[in-house]
Amino acid sequence: MLARQQIRDARAFGASVSGYVWAYWGVDALEHINSALDVAPPGSNLKMIWIDCEDDAGAAPGTVGPWLVTAREIIEARGYRMGIYTGRYWWQDKTGNSEVFADLPLWLADYDNVDTLEMRYPFGGWTTLAGKQYTSDPIDLDVFSSTVI
Repeated sequence: MLARQQIRDARAFGASVSGYVWAYWGVDALEHINSALDVAPPGSNLKMIWIDCEDDAGAAPGTVGPWLVTAREIIEARGYRMGIYTGRYWWQDKTGNSEVFADLPLWLADYDNVDTLEMRYPFGGWTTLAGKQYTSDPIDLDVFSSTVI
């Protein structure tokens, strides 16, 4: 499996490795998160499991929060730490600006072309950033706090 080889290769080069899971809101969170975590080989020691919260498919009002609560329970039960990747507007619209997850690290999609961890517009109870994707043109570029990488 390609993902397993990529994890092994990154580890061999001394890189820290985190997991990244695209949230499929219309799919059972228990099944989806367990399947995603099963990709990592035993002993991969992933630093963080980031849940990508940006797709609207299946994100009906009132479904995002409970889905994320289940995801968090599974991730933590399996010994990992969860983080949220999202944009401010998406989070405010789809969760009603919920602060339930404010204790989790936030990786913000904020295409301001500035590679700093300054949080210009706090939301969702977050006041600091663990990471920021600051551009996607011509490729995704991010900056992270040393506490999460």
